[in-house]
Amino acid sequence: MATKLSPSSCCRLEGKLTEAANVELARKQNPAFTVTPRYWVAASEVQNCWRQKGWDKPWTLAWRDIARSTDERTLIVTVLPATYAVGHTAGLMMPQVDDQHAACLLALLNSLVVDYVERIKQAGVHASLFYLKQLPILPPEAFTPEDVAFIAARVAQLTRTADDINAVWLTEYPAYTFQEPKERLQIRAELDAYIAKIYGLTREELQYILDPAAVMGPEHPAVTFLGLKRKETELYGEYLTARLVLAAFDALSAGTLK
Repeated sequence: MATKLSPSSCCRLEGKLTEAANVELARKQNPAFTVTPRYWVAASEVQNCWRQKGWDKPWTLAWRDIARSTDERTLIVTVLPATYAVGHTAGLMMPQVDDQHAACLLALLNSLVVDYVERIKQAGVHASLFYLKQLPILPPEAFTPEDVAFIAARVAQLTRTADDINAVWLTEYPAYTFQEPKERLQIRAELDAYIAKIYGLTREELQYILDPAAVMGPEHPAVTFLGLKRKETELYGEYLTARLVLAAFDALSAGTLK
């Protein structure tokens, strides 16, 4: 059987189904842990749908439709096994590229640079397909072999932490244990900085995307990633993502981050 994911999915904790349960770090670090959905669809039905669309890869990319300006990130994209069905609040993508270039696409879609553009365009709380079609996504040929190697290796570290994904996605890389939150932030910061470089942004432009007031002055009214800044300030006493991304950008400029 294949799961049908939905906003009302439940977690099976200690043998009980719990509505909207938070998954603790220890469970995320267990590669066999899975969410128990409320609805189910036969895997054969899902695979038949994919065959009709000409899709034969064992994975697909999916994005969350609900996207509010108060969330940490607006556009949230992930990889799923192609045997998983989804509801209408998750859109699916079928990029006609190899796994490593699909990893580059996944990193771009989750980057701060692309998220900044999405926030400017999006008027409501839905990351609808017509918004995604307006985003400045680079084609596969824009990535050099060095770009692909840098990005795909880090995407593997962030995604290859569960058995169901490990079986179908970026299989040339090892499986990883789900990292501590600050470790994941560091990896994401390196990706965000690298992608900003690919887009040709200057350090000041990247800093403006992260926090306009840091460039324009404390009286500047705009805050791009309010939810992210507020959460990290509460947890860490600082806007940690901003510091890590700019530090990674500086390291890339100095040639000390490979």
